[in-house]
Amino acid sequence: MRVLETDRSVLPVLEPDNEGTSAPAIWGKRHAGRFPVLLPGDRDDDYRALWQWALGGAPRPARLALAAQVMKGVQRPSRTRYLQGHRVPLMSVAAALGRRPPAPPDPAPEPGRRVLVKSVHVPLCLGWLAGEFALDVVVLLRHPGNVLASWLKLDLNEQFVRLEENPAVRAHFVDRWSLPQPGPDPLERVVWEIGVLTKALEEEAAAHPECGELPGCLAQGYRAPVHRCRPSARRRFRSA
Repeated sequence: MRVLETDRSVLPVLEPDNEGTSAPAIWGKRHAGRFPVLLPGDRDDDYRALWQWALGGAPRPARLALAAQVMKGVQRPSRTRYLQGHRVPLMSVAAALGRRPPAPPDPAPEPGRRVLVKSVHVPLCLGWLAGEFALDVVVLLRHPGNVLASWLKLDLNEQFVRLEENPAVRAHFVDRWSLPQPGPDPLERVVWEIGVLTKALEEEAAAHPECGELPGCLAQGYRAPVHRCRPSARRRFRSA
């Protein structure tokens, strides 16, 4: 992302849907949760408004600039408490300021610039997102062990998400895959969560086999190199 930011024709937008750092995301995802589950045809007006703003270059008028300043006062323990379902007054204030972020009806960034949005929170709604907006999707799959190491080393809040307790996750993914629930061990639960997110991304990429690993391929709104974990790497992770 940092390399791409050096290209003046690119307008980078980093994780606008991360409610730990983005006030509009707090409002837009207050019903959807950390990893929204949406299928093509589903409706979530607030979440759609969040992405309409993000794909329009995430403009920051005075109200959102103030919300960003409020977010700077939120300490890490408070963000964790919020993601665990507790009320955090400062984040509630930021959410009120960030509600319904302004965006043009059709996302249109600065002339001559292409918006590049990076998100790690859309694996369970990627098909919905690609169907709602005219965009190109790049699916980058990291080795699950690498993801696990990052989450633990950086103590990311994703490890506190109780994905297995989400009825929509169970209905649309877990039950369909006949996936057993994780045990009580916290590490096992995190590994299970990473597995679900990774498999969902792999499944979405496999739905467009003509894209493969060829850059520039277009299929139902997808134009991207789709990188897959090597089979040998997946076997090592499973045996770890």
